[in-house]
Amino acid sequence: MAFKEGSGIEPKRKNKQEGGKMPNKVFQYFKDLAEGLRVWPSDQAPVPMPDNYKEVSGADLKENPTRMDSLLDCYQAVFGSGDIWGEGAVCQKCGKVVSLEQGQSSTSCECGGEYKPFFPDEELKARIFQELDEQEYKSPFCMVMENPEKREEVVGFCWGLIDTPAKIAQRIGKNRYQNDDVAGELVRGELESRFDADEEVLFIDELGVRKDARGGLGPVVFLTRMGFEKAHEAGVKKVLFWTARKSPIYKICRHSGYEDFFETPDGLVFLDLEDLTPFLTMIQNKSLMEDAVILSKAGALLK
Repeated sequence: MAFKEGSGIEPKRKNKQEGGKMPNKVFQYFKDLAEGLRVWPSDQAPVPMPDNYKEVSGADLKENPTRMDSLLDCYQAVFGSGDIWGEGAVCQKCGKVVSLEQGQSSTSCECGGEYKPFFPDEELKARIFQELDEQEYKSPFCMVMENPEKREEVVGFCWGLIDTPAKIAQRIGKNRYQNDDVAGELVRGELESRFDADEEVLFIDELGVRKDARGGLGPVVFLTRMGFEKAHEAGVKKVLFWTARKSPIYKICRHSGYEDFFETPDGLVFLDLEDLTPFLTMIQNKSLMEDAVILSKAGALLK
């Protein structure tokens, strides 16, 4: 998806000053609940990580082609499905984007062009390796969620990095807006106005769960927890995330204290969390059932 130049549509935004005028009631609620609790090393937390969640590196994926292929399938299923993103196939002639379901039902576009995968295997594989390259990015990380019954089958994923706003903006422009310099520059400007130039931020870049593996808070909590733990160990507090407003993850973020500060004309919403410590404390110390109750009460504060 790209910005339509000359459309007259302005992105919705809140700058640092505007965001500071209104206290974040949800964040304060989490901060109060976390009082007296501590952040633990991952392997000592009262709530352990389930054993079907695995931290993987680019090297791990290169050594395990089966897992890599399953990750590709999962990514394409999550973002290709018509329920949220619908980026399954693209017409090589007119550029029309359709969901996996539509692309599978007809290989030809109404314009006469042919549909090709929106995320071709080899291109996506190269991007994943590049985004997990420790020479390219500081502190990249990746967590996968495996099917408990078929451990080589990836049904969820989360990856990102810890770096400066400028480096994060560069990554977004390269991978999302490589054919739209105007859009890439707009995103860069928004991030640089939201964060201090030299501060490091935890960027949750990709997060997805197959439709048949969704349900409850578990996938989102456990897929993101490792990134939060790494950021905490590095002394990093702020979190940046992007998603679609219609995604279920958007609601979870808002109920967790995130502020949505910028929405692009093509429907991407950028959210940030001023301090990950209270939320990390809760998900390390409280059960998923307790977390669900807490998030429900937090959501009431948004109304």
